[in-house]
Amino acid sequence: MDRYLYFASACRNLGYGSTLSLAELRRDEREHDGSLAVVLEVLKRIHHGFFVDDGRRSRTSGRSSPESGGRAAKRPVPTPKRHLYLLLEDWESGYSIRKLDVDDFDNTDGGDSDWPPKRFTEPPVARMEAVHDRFNLNFVSHGTKIYGMQSGDASPAIPAFDTHTLGLTICPWPSCHGGYPFFVSVAGKLFLAEYLGDPPPHGSTNKTPWTSWTTMTARPPFYTSKVICYALHPDGRAAAASTTGKSLPRDGTGFLCSCDVVVPADAADADVTSPPGWKLGVDRVFRKEPQLHLGAKLVYTGGDGRFCLVESLVQRDDEHMFREDRYPRRRVLRVTTFGLRFSKNGELRTMLRGARSCSRMYNRCHGFWDPVDPTAFWL
Repeated sequence: MDRYLYFASACRNLGYGSTLSLAELRRDEREHDGSLAVVLEVLKRIHHGFFVDDGRRSRTSGRSSPESGGRAAKRPVPTPKRHLYLLLEDWESGYSIRKLDVDDFDNTDGGDSDWPPKRFTEPPVARMEAVHDRFNLNFVSHGTKIYGMQSGDASPAIPAFDTHTLGLTICPWPSCHGGYPFFVSVAGKLFLAEYLGDPPPHGSTNKTPWTSWTTMTARPPFYTSKVICYALHPDGRAAAASTTGKSLPRDGTGFLCSCDVVVPADAADADVTSPPGWKLGVDRVFRKEPQLHLGAKLVYTGGDGRFCLVESLVQRDDEHMFREDRYPRRRVLRVTTFGLRFSKNGELRTMLRGARSCSRMYNRCHGFWDPVDPTAFWL
């Protein structure tokens, strides 16, 4: 398309000194295919596509109604996408927080096409300075935050990393009697035999720290050092803990199990001492090499029975070191997403069709041998 040069000054300023302008020629460009006509036609098409075509789509999806005063219906606020966050002991001063997008995993239908494992290519989203604990019990998620619940002797405060804002806050440490901690996020509060208060409303001008601990008179009906795992009640306001030799049976051979909903302790005639009825799954979810297995973490990812299994393994090339009583520091995390359902016969089955998986390898910075379950959160 030729440049539109009507005035003589435009020719001089744009480097067309030897070219006569349209004004000097005492004529203008053709109306149907000149430069201005072409630009006008493009603008008309953009205007039609943006206002007319898009308006038709919006009217079909969100028509106004008399109840809304003739205004078009508001579009729903999109839900923030969740990711899998892993806490790795690959930093000498604490832990690295790694972020994984399960949509980027390979579609393997539960196979091992992504083996051998790959190293993390992206830097960690954050690092949390903390004392390495061989059992990795000092981390808990609450809302959109990950709390590093160190012991009071190790740190005078609790660091909290917000996965949505990528901000770091410091919370006061509650006075407790020590021992193995048991943390659980339920009913919008974080419990450690005490609970974490609700935050102020968004936009509040209150500058005082929202994090506070309130002592509760009720004691848990179990020893916190005996807790193996816990599950939230469907009402979101109660939690059932699995302790050694009691409810929520756990089989370490790699099969999932389900149990009946536990009646809350404050309900009438509730028997909290007898375990609920449970059912062992049919499918094995761990890898085929049991000699490589160290631990696992099952993470609920929402939806209709969707889960993510994070399995901790020894690197296959380091298997010989076990026979030599050496402790390899290379670790492999095998992450697999899948679904659960009950068959027509009432069996708990794993749905691996369409499952996604990935394997990542990292080096631990300490030599603790005790096998531990991975630390993973869905936020």
